[in-house]
Formats: sequence, C-alpha cells, structure tokens
Amino acid sequence: MKKLFLTFSIALSALTLSAQKSPGYEIYYKTVKTVSTDDINIEIIGNHCQAEFCRFKIKITNNTKDYVILKTEELKFVLEHGTYNPSAKNIVIDPYKSVNKTISVSGDNRFQVDSYTLNLNGFYKVSVNGTLAKMESFKLPAQKNELEAGNFKCKINGQIIKETKVTEVPFICSYSGNDVAIIDQSQLVIKLETGQEYATTSRGPKIQLAGNDNILFPGEDKKIKAVFKVPAKITDMQFANMEIDWKNTFTESKLVPIALPAQNFEIDPGMTEGKN
Repeated sequence: MKKLFLTFSIALSALTLSAQKSPGYEIYYKTVKTVSTDDINIEIIGNHCQAEFCRFKIKITNNTKDYVILKTEELKFVLEHGTYNPSAKNIVIDPYKSVNKTISVSGDNRFQVDSYTLNLNGFYKVSVNGTLAKMESFKLPAQKNELEAGNFKCKINGQIIKETKVTEVPFICSYSGNDVAIIDQSQLVIKLETGQEYATTSRGPKIQLAGNDNILFPGEDKKIKAVFKVPAKITDMQFANMEIDWKNTFTESKLVPIALPAQNFEIDPGMTEGKN
C-alpha cells in the first residue's frame, strides 16, 4: 500500500510539474490593497499570468475636477528576468468618473512567475483650465473652409446644412502641439446679426465629439458636428447672416505626473491550484 501511495504521489507531482510547464497554466496572484491618493483610486483585480502574457483588470477612479490620463505603455512589469511594457491606447478618465479596463503585457514566454512588481508609471493630471486658443468666428454663409488658432486647425468636413430652423456645420479639428488638447464642443454658440446667441444643440441622435472624451494628443484630430436651432419667429436661418463663435472650445494643458507606489504581487497558491 505504501509503495502504491508513493507511486501515486510521484505521478501526481509529475502531472503538476507538467501542468506548470504548459503554456496555458495560469499563475494567480494575491489581491493587493486599493491604491488611494487625493487624485485617484486604483483597484487591480484578477491578476494572473500564463506563459505568454500577464493580465488583470484595473479600475481607475478620478477624484478631481481635472482629467486623469494613463499612458498605458509607460506601465512597467518588472520580472526577475526582464522588464516589459504593455502596448495599448492611452486611457482618459473624465473628472469625478471611473473607468474599467483590461491591461495585458506580452512579448515573451516566461511570464509564469511566482512574483513580480508593477511600477505604476504613466498616470498624469491634465487641468481643465489650460491655455486658451482663441479661434476666429466662422461666418455663415461660409467665406472660408479652414480656420487656425495656435496649435489647432479646423476645416469643413462635409456638407453645410442651412434650413429655416436648423443649421449644421461639420468640422474636423486637429492638434499639432506637444502637450494635451481639450476640445469642449459645448462652448459653441451661433451669433445672429442682432447679437443674440444660441448654444450648440442636437438634431435627432445625440451630437458629440467623435470618441469617448474631449482629449486630443499630439497629431490627433477629431470630428465636431456643430448643430444650432433658432425659432423661425426669431430668424430664418436658411437666409440669415450668422457666425459660429468658438468661445472657450480649445485649450491646451500640460501633463502633470502623479507619483504612485509600486505594487508587488505574490502567487496565491490556493487560487492557482483551484483555477488549473
């Protein structure tokens, strides 16, 4: 019986060792405490590694009135045999909002490690009160197709619609600076010859900037559809002389780094055994 038990133990150990060498074998790590600062909270959930990647879900909560940006490629996975960075898009967290994203790193086949360190580099604040770029008014009927102010350039990007009660002007705006641009389309107004102003609105489905936020990084562009409604008893927009006033639509802000402590991850033996 003892001989049989010993044989069984040896066989089980061999199977376990084989599983550990399998590319699909997953190492799970103990949950670390939420990282909390005045600016942000960071939760890391479900951290695990297979041979060819490490992956976890991250919840980032912005506690400020400004934007928070994670330049994902600056996160640093520090393993005993090397350092690795994810390859992913920047993450933008609006003021007082949270986002949930999956972070993954690859580029090797040796990620099945019992411990590693994550350096939380790449977190920045971007002030909503940046340097204003004052764009000249866009006159309607259109007298030019392009406008420029500082590091911002906008041009007509489709058909201009002028109807009795609705005017719609599609733009594409680009940013050529070295910092971060904020485009706040809600600032737009249409100004009549009488001096009356009407804010941008929507026509049918919600009109907004293309994408999920108002942030532009160097070299990027975004579409704006400026839609205005004025009651017919005020003016017939089809024939009226008007101009779009950009107000404080365009601002630039610096990236201000947020210092955060490195996170050390250790294997969770029970979860690792249970998941494999």
